[in-house]
Amino acid sequence: MQTSSWHNFSAAGTVSAMWYGDDERGRVERSWFRYAGVGAQYGLTILFVSLLGIWLDNRFGTAPFLLLVCLLVGFAVATWSLIRQVLGPDKQGPKP
Repeated sequence: MQTSSWHNFSAAGTVSAMWYGDDERGRVERSWFRYAGVGAQYGLTILFVSLLGIWLDNRFGTAPFLLLVCLLVGFAVATWSLIRQVLGPDKQGPKP
């Protein structure tokens, strides 16, 4: 069980209060949401390009060719985006 501790910070003449540990819990939750969003984006990207490939194949009669092309391109783009978002720097505001 976590003990509660009360912190007051005064910056620029204002006083705000926060329970000890709230900042750490918020950081973990933001990290979890960030990675869940990256995974959802990865899956949805591949799903949508697959559907696009199926639609194009039906429209032009090129049965699995355009589906495979769209899948390869979608997989490459989704993987590049995933690597860039996971290994890239955190966005914490403008740099001075």
